[in-house]
Amino acid sequence: MKNYLLVVSLLFPLYASAQLATNNKQQALLEKGQLSAGLIVGGGWEYGNFQGRITPRLQYLLKDGWSIALEGRYTNIRGPEFRYRGAGLSTRYYFIRDRRLALFGQLGATYGQSTFLSVNYIRDAQGTVITWDTYRDRSNAFQSHAGLGVHISLNQRWSIEGMAERTLTNNIGSSLDYSRWQGNLGVNYRFE
Repeated sequence: MKNYLLVVSLLFPLYASAQLATNNKQQALLEKGQLSAGLIVGGGWEYGNFQGRITPRLQYLLKDGWSIALEGRYTNIRGPEFRYRGAGLSTRYYFIRDRRLALFGQLGATYGQSTFLSVNYIRDAQGTVITWDTYRDRSNAFQSHAGLGVHISLNQRWSIEGMAERTLTNNIGSSLDYSRWQGNLGVNYRFE
């Protein structure tokens, strides 16, 4: 019995280290020093108008589970025409990490230019459009955002993600309310 316990006590650390090595291989997308590129597509509704966004990003993991990313943002809202183009930084913390699934929180800020275009129609007494007048407002704008998401590793290089994000800044553009929740889907590729 003593020999059996001795063999088990010697083999268990080898088994545990092999399991840890297997888990680490599958978590390679979230290890310190990893660089990945991704593209996120998102959208939401604002007062009956669809809002779409494209976000290319370059992410670097500062340490296991914590990253910083350089992001570009392009947002377009139909209705009164509204566009935002900007770039900035975001940070993520992966607070739950499994072999293929991770949950994260994200905070970020961008600085760019917003353009608001509105067309006002001038009508006669019968309601026929006589002429129209356009109003364009361009301004530099700061935007901050926060979100919660899920990251799913497909293999050693590719992963997909989904995120619910809220824009915290409320004064982008002229009088457009911009603080709302949006859904995002993305794909990421890890460089070697």
